[in-house]
Amino acid sequence: MAIIRLKKKMHPAQKFLLILAALLLAAGLFGMWFEKTFRIDLQQDVKVLLIGDDARYTEEEIRAYVFDARFKQYSVLLKWYYRSHEVVPPLYLEKITVEVEDGGTVLIKAYEKNPIGALWEMGNYLYFDSDGMIVSTRKENVEGLPVVKGLTYTSVALGKTFETQNPALFHVIMNLVRQLEKQQVTADTILFGSNDSVTLYCGGNVVELGIREAYDVQIQVLRSMLEEIEKADVRYHINMENVYDGTESVIATVISEDDGDSEDGDDDTPEGEDDGEDGGEPTDGEG
Repeated sequence: MAIIRLKKKMHPAQKFLLILAALLLAAGLFGMWFEKTFRIDLQQDVKVLLIGDDARYTEEEIRAYVFDARFKQYSVLLKWYYRSHEVVPPLYLEKITVEVEDGGTVLIKAYEKNPIGALWEMGNYLYFDSDGMIVSTRKENVEGLPVVKGLTYTSVALGKTFETQNPALFHVIMNLVRQLEKQQVTADTILFGSNDSVTLYCGGNVVELGIREAYDVQIQVLRSMLEEIEKADVRYHINMENVYDGTESVIATVISEDDGDSEDGDDDTPEGEDDGEDGGEPTDGEG
């Protein structure tokens, strides 16, 4: 007589629990492997380069800014994320780049905003960037950038765009400074007269530009003239008020070295400026 044993069927609930346990175990093992392989040590694996002179942010602040979400603390996810995203820089930075290198190390480069000009206000040089935002203030013109003098400002505050009493002059200033930078013309001072006419002081040369909304043509012509003047070791008073596209000649008269030096340099203060006032950090409404 044969005995036949019947195979006991597993209850569906038991089968589900076994599968769930297996999945949880696999997920746990994968998580441990992922954590060990891709987790970034923010102190040892991350190098921060601050490019600029002001050092408004510390390395720790830059780290915290970049790794603002937990998933970014894993190299593979960080690399994937920054393939399609850029870091939106904080106020005083031009940009931040993130590079995930072999081995999971991370290189962060933080670029400070580059000033292109300065305002002379309350005994300070207030440096502004290409958007007209005040990015730093100094007692001396350490940047060697063109300094705007002769104007009154309704707002000069760090981290904000400066405002002139005559709003139209903001655009004039930005046009001038951008053109000087583009044409690689070195100007010590941009002086606005009482009628808002513009005079440049360039290494002892005095250049009258007159009143315009844009000075693109004049700065382009001036660049060629200064290249020739530098060869002759002579300083000129140049009248460019009537220079337009197609102008064939420019009026220039020789000035003595003493006359040129009296208007040259960043220490010149136009009549009416108080060079002795020791101002603190600029605030809104001052000027």
